[in-house]
Amino acid sequence: MSRFTNPVSGVNGVVAGATATVAVQNNRRIHGFLISYSNTASRTAVRNATQAEIEADIGEIRFLANGKPLRRSSAAELNIINNLNGVAPRAGQLLMQFSTSKTRTPDGEEWGAFTAFGIPGITLEIDIAAAAAGPQLSIDCEYDFYPDRNKGFILWEKRSIVNPTAGDYDLNDLTKNGAYSRIHLMTDKISRVRAQIDDSDVHDRTPDKIAAWLAKHGMTVQAGTTPVVFDYTQQRSDALDMTRKASDGKTDVPVNSFNLKITHTAGVASYYLISERLIGNVAAYVV
Repeated sequence: MSRFTNPVSGVNGVVAGATATVAVQNNRRIHGFLISYSNTASRTAVRNATQAEIEADIGEIRFLANGKPLRRSSAAELNIINNLNGVAPRAGQLLMQFSTSKTRTPDGEEWGAFTAFGIPGITLEIDIAAAAAGPQLSIDCEYDFYPDRNKGFILWEKRSIVNPTAGDYDLNDLTKNGAYSRIHLMTDKISRVRAQIDDSDVHDRTPDKIAAWLAKHGMTVQAGTTPVVFDYTQQRSDALDMTRKASDGKTDVPVNSFNLKITHTAGVASYYLISERLIGNVAAYVV
């Protein structure tokens, strides 16, 4: 059975200073959404809205199930992460991918598809800036009807790093569950990042080494960011698992600790962090 792409009906609240919402059907497996946007300036000039206009007019975008946010990012952050994955933004459009393109295997590409069957309250929310003039948007959904191909889902969990100062910063309260694909630090005021599991380094890189490893696999660090990419081989199986082998060498047990040690440079200010975390049973997560 092939994938389908069709408009989603019933987009409500497309008004400056409001949150546009649309309910999404739960009898399908969702691969992503294409958001088309225009404003008064773009329609008057008979052109597509530029990415600068879209990023100014659209704030945070949230994908929720049963009231629980599964993805959170601004329009600008969404473009940054898509660009890192090799998917350039297009005028007039925003792409929210669940099944990430350009992974090395078909199985890996489908890892993030959202199996919606039977899950209540599936909603897409889009914040529209108060200064947006004449906002209009439409949404298309890419989906199929395979209920038996649930491979998990990739959460985007967003948090803020408030008022950091130059020097070492220890982020020690990240969720120790599932497997981390990537952690996007939305600042370039960083000289070193270390990821530790149970006090042992599993990732120790400077910005130049991050850029080199990503370039090897066709990815480019985006301006103003520091991406911590664990599955830089573009294989989901290389994500950083939050389990370890017990002393018998066979049994999987949860890790005791997971720390991200960040060395900030002068001029650092508050910024956001978006982690991509793979979970296996999304239905259990949203209950």
